Amino acid sequence: MVEEIGCSELEGFAQLLKDYMVDEYNLPDIHLNRVAKNNGITRIGMLIRENGSNIAPNIYLEKFYQEFQEGASLEEIAKQILKVNREHRCITSFPVSTLKSFDEVKKDIVYRLINRERNIKYLNTVPHEDYQDLAIVFSIVIQETEDGMASVIITNDMIKTWGVDAEQLYRIAHENTGKRFPAILSGIQEVVDQLVSEVGEQGEETGELENIDIPMYIVTNRRKMNGAAVILYEDELQKIGDVLKEDYFLIPSSIHEMIVIPVSFGCQAEELALMVHGANRNCVLREEILSDSVYRYYREEGILKIVAS
Repeated sequence: MVEEIGCSELEGFAQLLKDYMVDEYNLPDIHLNRVAKNNGITRIGMLIRENGSNIAPNIYLEKFYQEFQEGASLEEIAKQILKVNREHRCITSFPVSTLKSFDEVKKDIVYRLINRERNIKYLNTVPHEDYQDLAIVFSIVIQETEDGMASVIITNDMIKTWGVDAEQLYRIAHENTGKRFPAILSGIQEVVDQLVSEVGEQGEETGELENIDIPMYIVTNRRKMNGAAVILYEDELQKIGDVLKEDYFLIPSSIHEMIVIPVSFGCQAEELALMVHGANRNCVLREEILSDSVYRYYREEGILKIVAS
């Protein structure tokens, strides 16, 4: 996990790195920016625009600052950043004027879930819909590739220009998101097997990961990005219940996925809440925390409720 770093020291490093890259690689179009992330987290990003494009990936610098502190040179770090930029750069420009037209962008509007209480200040600036202890927020997908996705957050100013409200956005995003990012339900063993394969390819020890016989499942989307929102999809919760043929707990492991545990496994909601709380404090990046709550889906009633937090 990337450690939290004081903004002043990180900004000093960022400026030093930028100056080096401008001089050494003749890259005049480099910009540093403070990016407001989920849960009140602010990160420092670097934008390198090339080939006349007006969009570029935000390359966050905390990881590289840690490497610098551990002895990496500016040259080594600059080469890493340029490699990341080449792998994720946008190959075309985006016509910014398109954002003024609701008809132009509505086919690309999608939603995601964030924690409501942790984002009160942020939610004052964007249209949203409440869901349990969470909030549904909206964005426009600008470009999607195998390596990543570029998007623009929809703000209150934008919907004022468009003459629409959050309820209208939700209806459109509900249809778009489910089609664009279909849900995937995987057994925990499948996830572990994939992890073992990836770790093995890197030549690392897999320890005791290979044989885990637990009736747990991971539900996310095909990109495994902001995948917790799949629980909003039409009949998705009921479909999971029909697969399991019983009630189940939903544990928000992050904004990217939910863990599904059948009630028959014998876990108590309070025990699961302690587990979630511990994971959120010790394992999950702060900006990726979704909730400390445990939810239960009641299959017969078709209702999702918070049962512990």
